[in-house]
Amino acid sequence: RIRKAVQEGATAPPADLRFLKRPKEKVSGDMPTGKVTSYLETLYQSVAETLPDVKDDGVECTFYEDASGDPVDNYVVAMDTTAKRGKRKTQKGLEIHSERAELETRFLPPGCMKDYFEQFLASEAVNISFTTFWTVWKVEYPHLKFRPVSTHTLCATCVHHKLMLRSLSQYILARKKQLELFTLHLKRQYEDRQAYWTLRANSRLRTFGHIVLIIDGMDQCKFCWPRSHLMRAKDLSLFQRPKLHITGLIVHGWSLCFSISNSDHPKDSSVSAELICHALTVLSRKCLLRDTYVHVVSDNTSRETKNNTVLRLLAALTLHGVIHGASLRNLRSGHSHEDIDQVFGSLALFLVKQGKDVQTPDGFVSIIKRFAETAHRPHESDRRVILLDQHRDWPFAV
Repeated sequence: RIRKAVQEGATAPPADLRFLKRPKEKVSGDMPTGKVTSYLETLYQSVAETLPDVKDDGVECTFYEDASGDPVDNYVVAMDTTAKRGKRKTQKGLEIHSERAELETRFLPPGCMKDYFEQFLASEAVNISFTTFWTVWKVEYPHLKFRPVSTHTLCATCVHHKLMLRSLSQYILARKKQLELFTLHLKRQYEDRQAYWTLRANSRLRTFGHIVLIIDGMDQCKFCWPRSHLMRAKDLSLFQRPKLHITGLIVHGWSLCFSISNSDHPKDSSVSAELICHALTVLSRKCLLRDTYVHVVSDNTSRETKNNTVLRLLAALTLHGVIHGASLRNLRSGHSHEDIDQVFGSLALFLVKQGKDVQTPDGFVSIIKRFAETAHRPHESDRRVILLDQHRDWPFAV
């Protein structure tokens, strides 16, 4: 082609169309892989949570992984063991070539990939093989994983819809209607998260007059003391060890705080009110609360903040002009795990590695201080760990 162009007197070489024709996109459009990618992206943004699950029996840690360090995938095992019935073998080392590989790891509720494959077929009304679905998941979404069965409760509405979908497998119209109701439930809980994320972004920017404070308590089983290998002995294993109460509080854009109290110290609405007032007192030294809306986000439980005590406290602060306004928010039951639980998961893993031998509550305080100082929270520069030994009777005070 170049010689022919020279003979014809062309002033420039012919274009090499091999480098101008772009390969066909395989993960977008109406391609089967594109539909799977769109479905998995919806799962990642709406259902998945940034909640690592660390199992701790007091000293050791179990991660539910195989010898290679990767989570066990029964589908990989089945396809690697043999190539029966003419099926080709699938390699475990799939090349991750997507920009989504740099995203944070998020966890779906306990389950299996087959359940989501069936929901995908019912929602999209397409004929796609499970091999294609599995391949796209592993290549494009390696950061979308399943959370093992743990003490974290599941959403009752989600469990109801899943059981109904399985029982209605032979009734197409009824299954389709049930799937629409399930999708509507997931959409609504996602809208709740979007409202929280919007307020959190405004709090981090510090320019919109909104401050978001999220508070929650951590699992007490990880803070039994004394904590040592000796406690696994038969003579000591039946001892009832005291458990520390750990409460985490994040003022987005401002501070990260942990409260530690003994096992005989109450863990009720008065403690939550005390910690909220402590956070606002520290915050009042850095900004003017009189022109600020304070939004308190907590777990969907009535013991700590979803009660009259905290509501009356926020109303009293607004009435006396301490703050401009306030709101008390709770995510849906079963979908209330958020960034505070992500911090708890990181703390549990840090405790497993650094706290193998802790004899006193002061030892836990030092470990939590080290974690707070090194925690990757770029928006919260102020780190505090307080030992709570007494609090006011806030139902009587307000």
